[in-house]
Amino acid sequence: KNNKLKILYSILIAFAFTWFALTFYPAWQVPLGYMYLVFAIWIFVKNFKNNKSIKDYLYLLITVFLIGFMIYRYLSLGLDTLKIVMSTVYPGSRDEIGGYGFVTNFAYPITIFFPFFHYNNPCEGARVYSLFPLPIIISIIYLIKSKLNNKKEKNYINLLLLLLTILAILFTIYTIVPIPSIIAKLTLLNKCPAPRIVQICGIVCLYLLILTINKIKINNNKISIVLLFISIVSSYIIVKMGYLYLTDGFSYKKLLVATIVLSIIMYLYLNSSKKYNYYLLSILLMVLGLTNIIFVNPVNIGTNVLHKTETAKEISKIIKKDKSANWISIDSIVLGNYIIVNGGEAINATNIYPNLKLWHKIDKKGKYEDIYNRYAHIIINLTDEETSFELIQGDLFKLELNYNDLDKLDVEYIISGKELELNDEYKEKIKKIYHNDNIWIYNYSK
Repeated sequence: KNNKLKILYSILIAFAFTWFALTFYPAWQVPLGYMYLVFAIWIFVKNFKNNKSIKDYLYLLITVFLIGFMIYRYLSLGLDTLKIVMSTVYPGSRDEIGGYGFVTNFAYPITIFFPFFHYNNPCEGARVYSLFPLPIIISIIYLIKSKLNNKKEKNYINLLLLLLTILAILFTIYTIVPIPSIIAKLTLLNKCPAPRIVQICGIVCLYLLILTINKIKINNNKISIVLLFISIVSSYIIVKMGYLYLTDGFSYKKLLVATIVLSIIMYLYLNSSKKYNYYLLSILLMVLGLTNIIFVNPVNIGTNVLHKTETAKEISKIIKKDKSANWISIDSIVLGNYIIVNGGEAINATNIYPNLKLWHKIDKKGKYEDIYNRYAHIIINLTDEETSFELIQGDLFKLELNYNDLDKLDVEYIISGKELELNDEYKEKIKKIYHNDNIWIYNYSK
């Protein structure tokens, strides 16, 4: 009811909306956008009767105006870049239809071990510990039960529960089976790989879990025993299915622990109307969440590793003398970014959008354009063979660069995590100027 706060919130919502819209990662933006839309619909319906005056909606004009201004400003400065990104093979031309498989939805129970042992790609494997698909099932049961009892929940919670349940079901279907291409395009889900939808579906299920805790009333001890049995069997099946998706490094001991943890949490959730179960479940879920955070040790503390090492000092010294020089890193997607961090120019730092003009210098006929016309991490190797490009995965390609094409790319410095094996012709042109901490820097002279 405070007008000053209404103005402040209108401004904050405008910034939040714009930052979200301009993050430019559709794979998560689209499903999260649907989730936020559900909350927006719920908030509007819930509060509509309290906003009888047209003045109550004038604050929206502040939000709309600011969003329009900021997006206009962004487009006026970055439209060319936006066009380049949208015309790329990846992510611009991404055309997904879903259907990744059922088991990926059940990987969450064994991700609790990620902080404690090496897993090749924890980013891809990461899941939300949401008890999927149980919150969806309980939400459906509760909504049917409420409808049969003609029970109207205060604060329109049933409406929110219904909308989130529908959303979770639709996301689940998309991850399991392919949908028609036209529907994927109309809903923008064609920009969303199914594994990314799984993670957002997990968030939706987490909201469902919170909303349905304590909703199912169990007053019979025999039913409690049945629920315990269901929890154990379901947990075993879920963990087993998750293992089919995440097989790297999981022993039977880990799978057993994951099953026990999930069984306890699942039982407490199903029986959360009982005294103390509600609080114990909440504590266990919080402990589980904190455990996954506090045991992930930071790779480094501070930025000294970027700027204060001997290698960083040497790179900075070279860049200071020759700021416009082009660098390449050999057999690494990291070292190119290390050059960028220290103020240099690296051809194979992460390419947020492709430098087609550069690549056409070594691929005049555009034979490999489908490979390098993308957001990409780039591995470069030097070779005596003809220059070629190889796509490793959607956002990673390898360039086998012939020595003679170093001139075409205007390369002056080469950084590598190993000593280069140079052919006789180029031993005179590529001179080692630095070696320390398993890093070699070479100067290339034409």
